Amino acid sequence: REAASVQPSLEARAEQGCAGSGGAELPDGRLSSLPESLLLTSHRIFERFDEHRKTLDLIHADIFDPRPAVALSALQALRSLSDIRSLPVLARLLSRSSGEVRAAAVRALENIRVPKVTAFLLKISRSSRDEGLRQEVLTVLAKVAPSSEEVVSLLHGAYHSSTSMTATRQLAARLLVRIGGEDVLRQLLPGATGALLDCLIQAGIDEPGLHPAVIAHCAPLFPRLSPKSRELAVTTAAAQNHPQSLGVVLAAMTDIDAE
Repeated sequence: REAASVQPSLEARAEQGCAGSGGAELPDGRLSSLPESLLLTSHRIFERFDEHRKTLDLIHADIFDPRPAVALSALQALRSLSDIRSLPVLARLLSRSSGEVRAAAVRALENIRVPKVTAFLLKISRSSRDEGLRQEVLTVLAKVAPSSEEVVSLLHGAYHSSTSMTATRQLAARLLVRIGGEDVLRQLLPGATGALLDCLIQAGIDEPGLHPAVIAHCAPLFPRLSPKSRELAVTTAAAQNHPQSLGVVLAAMTDIDAE
């Protein structure tokens, strides 16, 4: 009975979306009276079948729904549809939301790889004091504009900043390794210590193509590595036919930290 009662509403909503809603100036939360399950189902339908993006205005209205599940579902749909017309609406949402919804609004931009999105995210990264939001922005920027000198400079700034949270600095390290590969390892490993050193080692090991570079740099750094990073280095070295592999294994054998 419940399914039968929802179906007509879902069909009406689909027809409304296919017809277009007639403009971007939709009242926030206009559709909040509709059942949550209907809205979530419609988002999955729209993101899969709306090739011509006729339902954008409906989804744009739903991201302002006061129910978090509805807003997050609509943002996931926008992330899949990846339309530049969503940028001003997402910017409006970012100015008045917080927490998980705000982070999802940033992630909704990750597949729209145009300069306007990059510029918008760079502006947020420089002005926001929300460390969690900054982390989301850094992650998306590394996806949408990995070759941008401005983005790379921003990541280096976050990595070297003594005022950033450790989690933000570690994220910047991982993103830099993903973008710059061995050049980044060569540049950052000699001066890295503690959690940042561990993070760089792990980031290199997470990229199979960088295993030889990790081994080469781990050999001279071995005494400074944490037990966890030493274990990772030895395991990686033992699996690689690399000139420095023996040096890493021998360093482990003479390590006073027996475990």
